[in-house]
Amino acid sequence: MHNYFNSLSPRTRGISLILFSVFVWAGWTIVSSYGVRNSLTAYDITAMRFGTAGLILLPILLKKGLRLGPWGIWGGLWLAFMMGVPFNILAIWAMKFSPASHAALINITMLMVSTVGGIFLLREKTNALKVTGVVISLAGVVCLLAATDAGNHDIMLLGHIMFIVSGSLWGIYTLSMKIWKVDPLHTVAAVCVYSALLYIPIYVLFLNPQIGAHNWQAATFQGFYQGLINSVFALLCFNRAVVLLGASTTTAFLPLIPAIVTLSAIPVLGQVPTELEWAGVALASGGVFLSSGILGKWLGQKENSAA
Repeated sequence: MHNYFNSLSPRTRGISLILFSVFVWAGWTIVSSYGVRNSLTAYDITAMRFGTAGLILLPILLKKGLRLGPWGIWGGLWLAFMMGVPFNILAIWAMKFSPASHAALINITMLMVSTVGGIFLLREKTNALKVTGVVISLAGVVCLLAATDAGNHDIMLLGHIMFIVSGSLWGIYTLSMKIWKVDPLHTVAAVCVYSALLYIPIYVLFLNPQIGAHNWQAATFQGFYQGLINSVFALLCFNRAVVLLGASTTTAFLPLIPAIVTLSAIPVLGQVPTELEWAGVALASGGVFLSSGILGKWLGQKENSAA
């Protein structure tokens, strides 16, 4: 199997790897939503994720060093706070209050924070396509915020706020990585290990763990999917896809995530989107695609080849 995969063209291998990552990351929303709506809490799922991933990635962190970026160990703790336990708990609790399709708010918020931050903090160049993408994404936000059940308006609004806050944390994490120019694998190892070391004792002592004989299978599955498949395999595949395809082409596949989540939530969670929710997801995906810059690069390549 390994020899067959290596015999494929670099482009085919790259597309296969990024599609695997996209489906795994879309599955994270479905798996998390299913778990938190049944026998587990966001605290349990977070413990299984970082406990498993932290143990697996500990040798990598020890090899690459405990210091990360110009802040050293504090840099690792900063990134762990942004993309570790707070992000995970907020995002998963939100899935208990809002439909899985509304998790597109995470991606949209991350896009806006990282785009605006990149322009003002990193002096990144922008263009009409990227600005249009942000505006379209905002329209998607409006649609998703408006698509609330009248009987559960306050509960869904709480979920939306949690999605937006978690997306903001992700955006700040992305900006920090860009500013510091740190190795992605080193970063993920630091986030997972530091999160496990700080969170697991608090979880055991104060957060009333709900994992027991009645749901150990569900907890084990969460640990396997969240800690190994999602946090390790999907990231490694994404990093390799970037090498094979380039960063712009690779990130152009990420807008597929909200669409896959929305479609998967219908049979798995029984969540059938309304017309307004479909519109919100479509606008969100289109906005993220435009803001990724891949369309502008393609158009530029065509103009250059025509000249």
